[in-house]
Amino acid sequence: MDASKDYKLKTPEPVKFLLAITSNQEKMATTVLNEFKTDFGIVDSQSGVFPFNHTNYYEKEMGSGLSKEFYSFKVINEPEYLAQMKIKATEIEGNSLTGGNRTVNIDPAYLELSKLVVASSKNFSHRIYIGKGVFGDIQLQYRAAKFIGNPWTYPDYLTSQSLSFFTKVRTIYQSQLKEEHVK
Repeated sequence: MDASKDYKLKTPEPVKFLLAITSNQEKMATTVLNEFKTDFGIVDSQSGVFPFNHTNYYEKEMGSGLSKEFYSFKVINEPEYLAQMKIKATEIEGNSLTGGNRTVNIDPAYLELSKLVVASSKNFSHRIYIGKGVFGDIQLQYRAAKFIGNPWTYPDYLTSQSLSFFTKVRTIYQSQLKEEHVK
């Protein structure tokens, strides 16, 4: 047996990409998804709209009556595309300014079997730099057959509706990985 094989760098499994879209404009999600469709393909699952009322963090900039939706894309790809997604999200947010304020907040993420990683432009102790000005933040871990949060996990990612959506997407992703391995 060749022990040197154990020390080779390995390419990670492809991951499933998601977007979290927060806005108080009803048609904003359609606009955002159309922008992402070219690079990331079609959406294969969505959470449905729910009120973004766990924090008032965005109210000063974006106003009240905010809602949030999660979407997953059908394509699975290398995790490093998360940085590209965050750059695109930042461009879209910048192009949708009204009076110098954002009208939408877009959080790209990826899901793998063991975790959900959200892209951020801000560094913090629990975030890892992934390149191009983007940090990866592990919001959820999958343990004992369920997603669990971390002390820093955003409260809206811990709702039963959100966790149910992430679990559904994980099941879809698991099937996609099985198909990949059959090829």
